[in-house]
Amino acid sequence: MKEKTKENIHKLGWVAAAAIVVCTFWWLWDQSQEEPVEYALCKVEPRDIEESITAMGHLEAREEIMVRPQATGTIAEMLVKAGDKVSKGQPIARISVTPNTAGVSEAKNRWEIAQLQRDEAKREYLRIKSLYEKKAVARQDYEKAESAYRQAEAEVRGAADAMRVMKTGESVATANATIVRSPISGTVIDLPVKAGDAVVAISEYSEGTTVAIVASMDEIVFKGHVDETEVENIRAGMPVSIIVGAKKGETIKASLEYISTKSTERNGTTLFEVKARASLPEGMSIRSGYSANAKIVTNTHRGVLSVDEAAVEFDDATGKAFVWILTSAPEDKTKQEFKRTPVELGSSDGLYVELTSGAKRGDLLRGLAK
Repeated sequence: MKEKTKENIHKLGWVAAAAIVVCTFWWLWDQSQEEPVEYALCKVEPRDIEESITAMGHLEAREEIMVRPQATGTIAEMLVKAGDKVSKGQPIARISVTPNTAGVSEAKNRWEIAQLQRDEAKREYLRIKSLYEKKAVARQDYEKAESAYRQAEAEVRGAADAMRVMKTGESVATANATIVRSPISGTVIDLPVKAGDAVVAISEYSEGTTVAIVASMDEIVFKGHVDETEVENIRAGMPVSIIVGAKKGETIKASLEYISTKSTERNGTTLFEVKARASLPEGMSIRSGYSANAKIVTNTHRGVLSVDEAAVEFDDATGKAFVWILTSAPEDKTKQEFKRTPVELGSSDGLYVELTSGAKRGDLLRGLAK
């Protein structure tokens, strides 16, 4: 009996050992099998494809005015800050005029001489007038004397005004030259000077000191460059989409209005300047100088059969395009089967590519592995 028990135990041991060996081999085989790969499916369907060129550049205000003073002196007070919106005629700065001693003396001499000449012209005018009333002189002589007197009076007023400008910066003709006003409605984008800085008045001899730069930001201009290999594909009037990096990808619609006929070279690349004109959407604000990319649409293909570019592959040997068309049930994600099929390509927008032959509407093509 004991021997039979030992024999049964021995047999069980062999069975257990065999089971362990079988399980080990099965586990090793299972581990060697590749997990089934699931691919994203891209559907062939009609789409609008826009061919475009991208230009990198920046934004500027279309109208940008340098505001300069009409009086020489120092900035007593700045009345606005950079970024402030101003209306036409609004005060920007107040100038404290520094009297020019030599200029004041010269203006005073001119004024005194003008007074003497005015008094002399007045006496002559009154004498001729008396003779004219007695019909002792011709009317022509009377009118000549009257004109000379009026001119002498005008010279006195001009000399007095010039002396006033030299002393205070204020003029009867310019109302109040010590106040610098904005010539347009817009936004103050820069203030090159500050309180205490010396400024020079604008004149025929000097362009004057720029006190502020005011820009109308409602209408903007994109300035950028395109490569010489692409410039022949664009023309004025083409639609442009401007993407502003600082505005988190917000898009502004614009129109191409300028293409330079002269190239510039940058880092060994020949480029041509382009400009696009745009009006800001309601409620959108832009700062002059923002960097931006402009997509210039060169051609639009509407309703063409297309697919995600990720579904198109190219043969290394021939360079020809092909796709993998799904032949198994779309709902079966564990065992997808595909058929390699050559295709002909058409236009592309960088995301989708046109299929002119090789696939039909509704086909599901193999995309990227999930």
